[in-house]
Amino acid sequence: MGERSATARRRAAGLVAGLALVTVLTTTGCATERPAAPASTQSGGGGSLAADQAEAVARQIGADMTPPVLHDREAAWLVQEDVARADDPERGIHVEALDWSGRSGEGEGARIDVRITVDVDATTAATLGESSTEAGSATRCWRYAVVGFRYYDTLGLDEIECTDEPAPAAPTAVELPALPEDAEALVTQVLTAASPESLAGDLEAAFPQDSVTTEADVDDGELVAAVGVPAERDCLVMVRDAAGTVTRQSYDPVWLEPGELGCSTMLYTSPPS
Repeated sequence: MGERSATARRRAAGLVAGLALVTVLTTTGCATERPAAPASTQSGGGGSLAADQAEAVARQIGADMTPPVLHDREAAWLVQEDVARADDPERGIHVEALDWSGRSGEGEGARIDVRITVDVDATTAATLGESSTEAGSATRCWRYAVVGFRYYDTLGLDEIECTDEPAPAAPTAVELPALPEDAEALVTQVLTAASPESLAGDLEAAFPQDSVTTEADVDDGELVAAVGVPAERDCLVMVRDAAGTVTRQSYDPVWLEPGELGCSTMLYTSPPS
């Protein structure tokens, strides 16, 4: 009995030492299980899965805000179009904009802070080889910087600490600049009545909006007008020929991109070869 008691005591001491070693390894960052992201809060056995899904949602929002060809956009517009669209409570995805400022076409770009919460339901394996999932949830927060005036490094995405503060009210509607619906009729009217000397001034008077640019030219007896919204790659080019007929001209949309001609009468008079 004495020998068995001594053996039992040695086994118990070894178990305690083993548990202590595991505790030390875990608290010093040597645990084999993937640690939680510092900006996330997780609960339930499905917390790790929910955290991964929250990151996937965050990256998809970033991709939506930075298409191959970017336009100048206010942060509030990006919140309305891309952040709000990612909110999908029916799928357990809750997306909230916490802060927004600036615009993508200037300075440091549009800055947006977002909080993403994902709830994962428990699932039971239906067939051999499938795995069951416990219910869980995760909340992670991200900061975006969207820069729309260059072709590289257009998206900055950093995970930030989350807070429990309620999200502010959604931004008010932001309308994009655009040509008036009757723009073609207005240009036709101007070209019909203008003289070569008055065309430039007549166009400016017909389109006083800050977001609209106008350009006039006289080329070999023809009056040429270009009216557009450069920020939206929108341009209307029209010509009055020597006989007085006014027509709308077509061109390759690529010529409106940054670094190309832009909205100019040269789209008609000197198009790229």
